[in-house]
Amino acid sequence: MKKPDTTLEDAFMKIIDETVSLFEQDKQYVLNYLHRRNVQNKVLDSIFTNYAFGLLSDAIFKVKSENYAITHFLSKSNIDGYDIVSVNDNLGLSNTSIVAFALVMGDDVLCYDTHDKKVFIWLIQTEDGKKIMIEDSLSDFLNRIIQK
Repeated sequence: MKKPDTTLEDAFMKIIDETVSLFEQDKQYVLNYLHRRNVQNKVLDSIFTNYAFGLLSDAIFKVKSENYAITHFLSKSNIDGYDIVSVNDNLGLSNTSIVAFALVMGDDVLCYDTHDKKVFIWLIQTEDGKKIMIEDSLSDFLNRIIQK
């Protein structure tokens, strides 16, 4: 009887290699977009360079005694309309200083203002478009959720 060409371990390693390759492409897509929009931040670059996008998913943070959870950081999504470019285009942010970079449970959006450098949550779905400032800098916000 002829031995199979690939073992289960080989097949698994091939899937991992393909996943890593897709992640590398996705990561570069997001970083290129953020840099084009003037989002230059060493902490954010480090997160996208060294970790998977899901690292901070489900990170819970509090704003004015309300808890919010990040569902995912925007990336090069296979779901139509949910990649970082489409979300920013659909929200009318492409030609502004505001960049949406993550979705929060309830389809609200985390945004960064490249002009005043502040991070805020835009309560598009849950509170009729109300915007609440979270942190004075992107680094402060990222460090806040990383330390949880």
